[in-house]
Amino acid sequence: MTAPAPLSGRPAFGPWRRAALGAAVVAAALAGLVAAGLVRHHRQARRADLLASAEMAELKAQWKADPKNPKIPEAIRALDLRLRREYVRRQWASERGGWLLLGALAAALIALHVAVARPPSPRPRPAQAAPDAPARAEARARWLAGAAGAALGAVAVALWLAPSPYGAPDRLALGGPGATPTPAEIRTPWPRFRGPGGAGIAAAADAPRAWDAKTGKGIAWKTPIGLPGWSSPVVWSDRVFCTGADKNRRVLYCLDARTGRMDWTATVRAPDTPAGPAKTAPETGYAAPTPATDGQRVVALFANGDLACYDMAGQRLWAKNIGLPENMYGHSSSPILYEDLVIVQFDQSKDADDLSRSELLAFDAATGQVAWSVPREVRDSWSTPIVAATAQGDQLILAGEPAVVSYDAATGLERWRADIMTGDVGPSPVYAAGRVFVGTDGGVLAAIRTDGDGDVAKTHVAWRADENLPDTASPVTDGQLIWLAASYGTVTCLEAETGKKVYEESLERVSFNASPTLVGKAIYLVSTKGLTIIIEAGRTYKELARCDLGEETRASPAFVARWIYIRTAKHLYCIGPKD
Repeated sequence: MTAPAPLSGRPAFGPWRRAALGAAVVAAALAGLVAAGLVRHHRQARRADLLASAEMAELKAQWKADPKNPKIPEAIRALDLRLRREYVRRQWASERGGWLLLGALAAALIALHVAVARPPSPRPRPAQAAPDAPARAEARARWLAGAAGAALGAVAVALWLAPSPYGAPDRLALGGPGATPTPAEIRTPWPRFRGPGGAGIAAAADAPRAWDAKTGKGIAWKTPIGLPGWSSPVVWSDRVFCTGADKNRRVLYCLDARTGRMDWTATVRAPDTPAGPAKTAPETGYAAPTPATDGQRVVALFANGDLACYDMAGQRLWAKNIGLPENMYGHSSSPILYEDLVIVQFDQSKDADDLSRSELLAFDAATGQVAWSVPREVRDSWSTPIVAATAQGDQLILAGEPAVVSYDAATGLERWRADIMTGDVGPSPVYAAGRVFVGTDGGVLAAIRTDGDGDVAKTHVAWRADENLPDTASPVTDGQLIWLAASYGTVTCLEAETGKKVYEESLERVSFNASPTLVGKAIYLVSTKGLTIIIEAGRTYKELARCDLGEETRASPAFVARWIYIRTAKHLYCIGPKD
């Protein structure tokens, strides 16, 4: 007697359907576990604000009470690094959990659909199945369900271990209130004038070497910038910032770093902005200082003394006017961010007989309140400070006439000085291999060891040179060689250890205001006409490429991963692949 055929519309629940149902159950269970974990994770995150640590507050209070204790800043840095690693780990876990939940739900729905879907008309069944057919079918169903579960587990592991689009946890740009990025976190972005440390050295070694504005070759995007400015672009994560200004308006621009879309603009006007415009030269303009960012805020300074701080979404945190600078060509020294301070080199005395107006200012980055200020007996200058991570601690190095001065970066206390500078100091110092390299046209280029105290002009100046010095562009060094780009087109290479000239090359119809950048084994030199000359970073002058934008350019470029950001008179360009 043959078995009756299944009723129409109710297909037999065979091995494949059982496997699909088993996979659906496994995926649903995984989704439930992930959802429960995310809920628990969210509740824990709400109860514990890692970035507002009581332990951190206690350490900072101890530091204020005992600012000369060197162990306290070390403990603060160590705790800060641990807290932000935990913060990023939680952010990363939330991101991975979301993708994992989505994948598990999708797998459950697909498997359930397979289990209940109406199959094609079945083939006629044999009159009598083999005696062990049901057992084989059951075994096959269990095997298929197990395989589906294993596949889902593999997908879960892959989703969890997949690299974050924002980078590894230690390099993620944090945006939480009160967080202070560590040196490791700001190494990859281009957060200030001349990038990390103000050194003009790109982290990546594979920057583009071929582009042309006329044909569009190698240009990822270009975006018009409404107001003029010779400030350089800065980049953090997916944002690029620059400024523009005229006599009446001052604007901070935020663009999408991958598309060039203008994300937001902020018109800057401090409550105490002076009524009259600043006096500037055309080569300087009203927006020469480069903004600075730490991934949670961005700071912009303008020629009239307006200093403003915004969060990454364009909301103003604070703004103030630090005074209308009395500067021969207009103010161009850029602000920098160090830990929780905004630091401004405010040199403005024109008369050598009156050096009472210059000062070094530090503001609380969260509130804009003055943290400390130090008078500087120097003339007006256009140099930007650097923070040198020396064996003796972080040193804030400033250059102006007549002195190169090192200050404690946290307190502003003077550590050492060398009265060796003359002339209009425009180039900024750089630090490498235990020495500060600084100089300007009309004076000297000097290498100063940073382990001194007091007056070090006679004891710690390793060497001096006075040929082919730049008046605007800052030097760049790999610690072995140092390269200079003079405004009249001469490129000079010196030995960093001795100051001995290695070579000089005079380039015709070329002028440099932008500072050179070291990218791997190449030096990028951007001329005032928008021509980038790429040379080998070696002991002989060897051109590798010439790439033209055809627009006036005085700003220094920013290098992040595979892209170069160049500010011209009218546009911001992104050079590199289109994402």
